[in-house]
Amino acid sequence: MIPSSAHHIQGISFCLEPSPKEMMKMDSLCFSAAWSEQDYREMQEQPTFSNWLLQVPTAAQVGMLSFQSVPPELQILRLAVLPDWRKQGLAQFML
Repeated sequence: MIPSSAHHIQGISFCLEPSPKEMMKMDSLCFSAAWSEQDYREMQEQPTFSNWLLQVPTAAQVGMLSFQSVPPELQILRLAVLPDWRKQGLAQFML
């Protein structure tokens, strides 16, 4: 993973265990067809699924990543950045 010092926005961090409600809120801000809180709750019950929220000091949470990891593969399920924060390389940073 790229260290946050390599990005022009300083202090970037990840919330590695967001609540289903937090994920659903970010999802609904980024997609017209958002997943439900229940969808995220069911995902979190499975050991192969992970949800992360991208945080910046000045705006709290600005992006999200949901994925399933079954080595040697990793499947990206959702990758999003809030509209006002797009075009700054944050989605690439999350990858």
